[in-house]
Amino acid sequence: MPEQYWNHNAAFHDEILAETSTRGGRACDVGCWEGLLLQRLAGVCEEIVGIEVDPATARLLPGSRVRRRFYYRYTLTWDRPAGLAPEAGR
Repeated sequence: MPEQYWNHNAAFHDEILAETSTRGGRACDVGCWEGLLLQRLAGVCEEIVGIEVDPATARLLPGSRVRRRFYYRYTLTWDRPAGLAPEAGR
């Protein structure tokens, strides 16, 4: 992972690690993406599990393996009420 890596969730990692380090045990990161938090949790937890539904993204973490494949897909639709304009910039 590059030294100058940016992830908007990384702002919370120190707080999560501080809390987790007092508890030890196990941790689960849902939507772990590239595994940045998982790598840090590995230093304070006995067992870590990352859940990522995008197999292409899951392959970004070296040493990761797919244990189960989930085939759920939710599509949300919303009909804009007549007369309601879209937000600016969209």
